Amino acid sequence: MDLERLKSRIGRTWDDSIIDRLVAYVRIPNKSPMFDPQWERNGYMEAAVGLMAEWCRAQKVPGARIEVRRLPGRTPLLLVDVPGELPGCALLYGHLDKQPEFTGWLPGLGPWEPVIRDGRLYGRGAADDGYAVFSSLTAIAALKTPSAATTSRCGAPPRCAATSSAPCGSGCSPRGCTRAWPPASRPHPFVFSSSCLRASRAR
Repeated sequence: MDLERLKSRIGRTWDDSIIDRLVAYVRIPNKSPMFDPQWERNGYMEAAVGLMAEWCRAQKVPGARIEVRRLPGRTPLLLVDVPGELPGCALLYGHLDKQPEFTGWLPGLGPWEPVIRDGRLYGRGAADDGYAVFSSLTAIAALKTPSAATTSRCGAPPRCAATSSAPCGSGCSPRGCTRAWPPASRPHPFVFSSSCLRASRAR
């Protein structure tokens, strides 16, 4: 696997399309239902899931099934199901609701007005957890490129389901990572795990 080529591809995706969408996402005050009991009436959650679903569909990942699932009175679920070439299934999960505004922001910064300063994106939700679906699908897309699939010792990844929901930030790097768990019901040969890179930089 040509790691430098993969890093370059992923970097271009972040710079060309993801940072702009994260900036737009920060502007949506889609607070968790615990802090916004009128979340359904306000429509912010719908705006957030719509923004992310639109981006996912624009990536044209081969075989990906992208849908928004809804239940009455419950926050929406964005499901991205990507077929793989190996047995098993991996789940990459994130949430798209946000913490309330809180206080203590530095001068010139705030929860709903995104600011990129010294290569870092500031605003509520950019780290927790707005980056999740972007980083998940970008990683999957990179691993499914012919150069990655034909040179990797492990081959192409297993089936992946990337989800973002709101059942349940402040300054962060516009480039983050996500977490992946295999099904607990059966053994799985690969477990990928990482946490948000809060100190890394956007180019």
